Amino acid sequence: AQSLSQREEADDTQTRTQTSLSVRLKRAVPPREAIVYDVNRNVCHYAKNGDAQMTPSSMTKMMTAYLVFDDLKKGKHHLTQHFTVTENAGNQEGSSMNLTVGQQVSIQDLLRGLIIHSGNDAAVLLAEILAVFHDLILDEC
Repeated sequence: AQSLSQREEADDTQTRTQTSLSVRLKRAVPPREAIVYDVNRNVCHYAKNGDAQMTPSSMTKMMTAYLVFDDLKKGKHHLTQHFTVTENAGNQEGSSMNLTVGQQVSIQDLLRGLIIHSGNDAAVLLAEILAVFHDLILDEC
């Protein structure tokens, strides 16, 4: 069993750690671009440089993968389903799975390119597929 002084010391250490974390979070660099969008209500809640061109971030790629896996689970898509690489997806800068415009590629290969290679081209094509199949039309923020 811990003595009273050991518990007080542990509590003090935890408080110092929480305070330190809080101070570090307050000093964090704010994002250059951000959008908070409710697709169910078609409402933009927050936008900061929402029209700025940028490559997909890792979090965006993971959320894209999550949505694709959800569609696969619901039977909306199949891993062997093929799509044509669009000009928008094929011309992405940064990390890539080296897709070429007009190429036919399966969802399985796109997911590999997205998750393993962190491919911006795969992320954009999967996002375009999701937008078409979910009939998403996002209002400007």
